[in-house]
Amino acid sequence: MRTLCLFFGLVSAAMSASITLSTTCASGNNTVLGAGSCGVKNSTGSAGAQSLATFIVSSNTVTVDAITSATASTGGNTATFGFAPFSASATVAITADLYTIGPVRQGYVEVSGGSQTGDGGDGGGNSSYSVGSAMSSFCPVNSSCYGTLGSRLVPIQLGTSFTFTETQSANGETDPTDFLGDGLANTSETFTFFEADGVTPVTVFDSSAVPEPATWPLFALGLAVFVAQTFPPAFRVKSRIQ
Repeated sequence: MRTLCLFFGLVSAAMSASITLSTTCASGNNTVLGAGSCGVKNSTGSAGAQSLATFIVSSNTVTVDAITSATASTGGNTATFGFAPFSASATVAITADLYTIGPVRQGYVEVSGGSQTGDGGDGGGNSSYSVGSAMSSFCPVNSSCYGTLGSRLVPIQLGTSFTFTETQSANGETDPTDFLGDGLANTSETFTFFEADGVTPVTVFDSSAVPEPATWPLFALGLAVFVAQTFPPAFRVKSRIQ
């Protein structure tokens, strides 16, 4: 059983893209930190934030979905003088080292979807992404970036590696003149890779989803020990004769 765990432990050591989620909620000296969510509340108001994200590389597509939201409120009471303000913030940061195989050549990445950001009172949200040096986009506060993105082909160099990034943030806070601070950013994007004809799919690989080169000797050792202890010698000899 220990050998089995070693073998599968080495396989599962492959890491996916780096996804960092963070939230901060505060009122006066009371600050609460969280990965996916946070919240603070007292008799004068409240603050809450949420951060969610998924990143999937499958065949010739990269799919990103992310939501950040932050709300701070004093319950409609504008007379906040003398009270500690409330604040909330949420962020998403995605980084992935991707590559396509084959000779260096011209190709295309088709981008579809986009981002929606909003604000209320003293708050807001924004979103941005980059696909290596081929393209980048920034969606400012209170914007709908679906219309500007649409679905389009963008030239990209295939047969090379590149870094994909996606960042998103939202914040909100109260002050003596604003009893509500609200921010939102919502992203749903798909990046599809094609050869120069714009039709033939090109498979995309996440370099962090396979064991690092330095781990291959350990991987091979774990596999050898796993086979040796799992299958009896007679079975292995018989298999070779066949």
